[in-house]
Amino acid sequence: MVVEVIRVGNHRPASGGLSIFIEGSFDYAHFLPCSEKCFPLHGHTSAVELELKGKADKSGMVMDFTDARTLLNEVLSEVDHKLVASRAHCTREGDALLVKYKEFLFRLPPEHVFLLDGEGTVENVAWRLAESIMSKLPKNISWMRLTITEGLRKGSSVVMERHS
Repeated sequence: MVVEVIRVGNHRPASGGLSIFIEGSFDYAHFLPCSEKCFPLHGHTSAVELELKGKADKSGMVMDFTDARTLLNEVLSEVDHKLVASRAHCTREGDALLVKYKEFLFRLPPEHVFLLDGEGTVENVAWRLAESIMSKLPKNISWMRLTITEGLRKGSSVVMERHS
């Protein structure tokens, strides 16, 4: 399978077809050392929209809403009510994960931390969750867009397209 990844907002599939969408939400905490305003630990409630495009199955559905919601909830549970942090700020100490940045130090159970290769930006969270969703979608889904808000009126979209 070849996956072409396009990282832009408001991208539409190249060709027509059927699409569905579902919505969800999750809560998380993060810090952004490179941003004076977002440096301190703080949290967000994020709204999520997942749009899927593909060929309808014999029942006429692109994907059953129940299956799509189950998949989205499974992926969102990876980050929901967790601290989002870059691996660069983390070290293992026994059964705990130490998250250290500037004068802050947190000692947390690893299952309460969502680790990223980059900083804990909404763009990096969206990218990581979109990759996870795309890998679990049925083969009839050729295109997806995951949009995640960070608070009100702002957020990030990731678009992925599967070419056969």
